[in-house]
Amino acid sequence: MAINIQLRRGTAQEWSTVNPVLALAEMCIETDTNLFKIGNGVSTWNLLPYGGLRGYVGSTGFTGSIGSMIVANVLYVSKSGNDLNNGLALNTSKLTIKAAVEIATYGTTIFVKSGDYTEDNPLLVPEGVSIVGDNLRTVTVRPANITQDLFWVKSACYLEQMTFKDHEAPAAAVAFPTDGSAGVIHTSPYVQNCTSMTTTGTGMRVNGNHALGLKSMVVDAFTQYNQGGIGIHMLNRGNTQLVSVFTICTDIAFLCESGGFCSITNSNSSFGNFGLKADGVSTALYQGTVNGTTAGRTFTVDNLVVKPNVGDAVKFTGFADYYTVATSSAFTTGATNITYPSFSQEASGLKNARNIILDSKSKLQVDTIDFLNETYVNLDFNQFKCSRDVGYIIDAVADDLVLNTNYKSRLAGISYQRATASVVIDDQLTETIAAINFVKTKILAILAVNYAVTDVEYTRTAANFNIVIAGLNNTATTLVFNDPTGVTANIANAADILQANKNFLIEEGIAYITANFAGLTYNQTKCRQDISFIVDAVTYDVLYNGNSQTADAADEYYSSGTLQIETSEKTATIATFNYIKSVASACVTNTVVTALNITITQNTAITAASSAEALLVTQLFDIVVNIIENAYTSIITLEESAPNIADNTVVTFHQYSLITASGHTFEFVGSGTNVNTALPYLGGVPITENQVVTTNGGKVYFTGTDQRGDFRIGEDFVINQNTGTISGRTFTKSLFAVMTPYILAIGD
Repeated sequence: MAINIQLRRGTAQEWSTVNPVLALAEMCIETDTNLFKIGNGVSTWNLLPYGGLRGYVGSTGFTGSIGSMIVANVLYVSKSGNDLNNGLALNTSKLTIKAAVEIATYGTTIFVKSGDYTEDNPLLVPEGVSIVGDNLRTVTVRPANITQDLFWVKSACYLEQMTFKDHEAPAAAVAFPTDGSAGVIHTSPYVQNCTSMTTTGTGMRVNGNHALGLKSMVVDAFTQYNQGGIGIHMLNRGNTQLVSVFTICTDIAFLCESGGFCSITNSNSSFGNFGLKADGVSTALYQGTVNGTTAGRTFTVDNLVVKPNVGDAVKFTGFADYYTVATSSAFTTGATNITYPSFSQEASGLKNARNIILDSKSKLQVDTIDFLNETYVNLDFNQFKCSRDVGYIIDAVADDLVLNTNYKSRLAGISYQRATASVVIDDQLTETIAAINFVKTKILAILAVNYAVTDVEYTRTAANFNIVIAGLNNTATTLVFNDPTGVTANIANAADILQANKNFLIEEGIAYITANFAGLTYNQTKCRQDISFIVDAVTYDVLYNGNSQTADAADEYYSSGTLQIETSEKTATIATFNYIKSVASACVTNTVVTALNITITQNTAITAASSAEALLVTQLFDIVVNIIENAYTSIITLEESAPNIADNTVVTFHQYSLITASGHTFEFVGSGTNVNTALPYLGGVPITENQVVTTNGGKVYFTGTDQRGDFRIGEDFVINQNTGTISGRTFTKSLFAVMTPYILAIGD
C-alpha cells in the first residue's frame, strides 16, 4: 500500500506573512512558485535561502513589449505608422520616409519596414543619414512626382535594401540636390543592395555641377532594370566607383559625359541599346598659351594659373582633336622655379609641432563642416570654400609657428576683408569665428598631448589663431618678422629696410602712375593695398628664403584663372612694379633715390645690405611682373603627337569623360530595351559595336566578355572563344614587330 507524504506548504505571500521558524532539516514549499526552503531550527522563513541548484544572480533582462523600446539615433517607418508619431520606436513609427528624413540628423539610421511606400519626392536626405529597408524584395519606394528625382543625397548618406520604382525621365532614383545644397562631398554617398525598376528613368545621376568637393557616389550591388532609361549617369565631372552593378534593358547602361568619369568592377550590361558610353569632355578647366611654334609631344605652356594634371584633355585652338597630358613640370615663372622656405635649421620641437598640426588638417576640415552643420542647422554656406579656408588657416598657423612670424596668419585673417568674402563678414561672421575657434581648440588639445600650455609650441599656435580672428574682426595687428635661425646680418637688414620703406614704396608707386599714366582711372586705395601686400611678401621671401609668398601675392591679380585688371591697367601695373623694383633694390643698399612723391621720404637709418640682397629683391619683383604678364609656365608632354602649333596659340585643359571597366560582361547589348523582344529566343539580336561607344573625345578603357565568350581588352585585342584565335590592331602590330626581323633574315 502506497504511503503519501505531504510537506508543509503555502503561497509565497502566506509564508512571508506567517514567517515561522522551520525545524532542522524541515523542507517547506511555496505552492505558487514551486520553490522550497529547508530549516535550520533557528532562522525564520524570510531569513532562509531557497534550496536547490541555482546559478549566480545576473542583471535584469528587458521587460515589456520590444516595440516600445527607444534606441538613440534610430527612427522607424512602417505601413502601420503615423506621421504624427515620433518615430522613435516600432510602435510609434512614422508612416512615410519623408516624415522621418525631416527630423533625422547626422548619424541617424532610418529603418524602413516591409511595405510599398509612395513618397512626396524629392526626399532630401540630410548629411550622414542612413535609410535601411528590411530587404529589397519587401520594401518598395515610389515617387508621387514621377518626373522628379526620388532621393536627393548629401555627404555620408547611405541607402540600402530598397527597390525604387516608377520614376520616369528625366528623374533619377538617386541624385544630388539640383539646388546645390549637397555642399561639399567629403564622404561619398553610398547605395548598396538596391534595385531601380522602371521605364525611362535613371538609377543614379551624379552631376558634378550640383556638388562640391569629391563630387562622387559609391555603389555596391545596385541593379538597374530601367527599360529605355539610363543605369548610372555621370556628368559635369561627377564620378563614381561602381561594384556589382547589373543593368538590364537600359537605353544606356553606363553613361559618362561632359567630364563625368567612373570605375566599374564585376558588373554587366545585359540587353538594352548601349553598354559603356563616354561622350565629350568637360568645359575648359583652365587655359594657357603655347610658347614658341611647336610640333610633336612636348610643349611649353605659359599663362597658367593651374598646374596641368596628368590625364587631362588638351585642346589647341583651331584643332578638333584632344590630346592627353602624360607629364607636366613644376610651375616656373619665367625661368624661375617656385620655392618655399626651409625649416631645417629651426628647433626640432617646433618642427614636430608643425607636423602634428598638419597631420590633423584633413580630419579637421571635415570635422569643421560637421561642427557648423550641427551647431548652426539653418546656416547656408559654401562648404567647399569653408573646407578650403580651414586648410589655408591651418597651414598658415603651422608655418608661422616654426618661423616665429605672424605673416601668414595675419594674411589669412585680413583676406576675409576682401570684397569677394563680403558674405562672410556681412552674414556669417559669428559662425566663421566659431569655426576657427573650434579648429583652434581641437589643435591645442592635440598639441597638449606632447607640450605644456606654457611651451612656445603651444603659445605661438594659440596666438596665431587669435591673429586670424583679429583679421576677421578687422582689428589691427602689427606685422612681425622675427629673424629665423642662422640668418645673415645682410638678409636681416634687407628685410628691415623693406619694411621701414614700405610706405615710401607705396607712395612712389602712386606718384609713378600719376606721372606716366595721367589719364588712367583706377582705385588708389586698392592700389596702395596691393603694393603693401607685395612688399610684405617680398620681405617674407627675402628673410625666410624662397619666392612662394611673392608668387602667391601676385596670384591675387587672378580669379578663376582670369586676370582681374583691364588691359590698360595691366600695362600700367607692370610698369609700376618695374619702377618699384628699382626703388626697392636701391633702398636695401641705402642708395638714395630721387623721389617722385612728396609725402614720404626714404629711410636710410638702418645698416645697408649688400648688392646680393639688392639682386634678390630685383628677382622677386621680376616674379611679380612676370606673373601679371604671363602667369605661370609648365612644360607638358602629351601621350599623342600633335601637329605644328603656332606660337601664342591658346590651349585649354579639360577632364575627359572616362569609363574604366574591369571584368565587364556584355550580354546581347544592342538587342533593345523591350525584354519581350530582346531575349535571344524571342528574336533579340546583339550589336557588338554598341557594347562600347566613344564620341567627341570620350574614352573607355575596359576588359570584358560577351555572350559568345569572346574576351576583349579594349577595342584592339580580341580572343575569339569559338575559334580560339586572337585578332585586333594591337595584336597585329605586336605580331609584325616580332615576325619582321625573321622575315628580313630569311630574305637575306
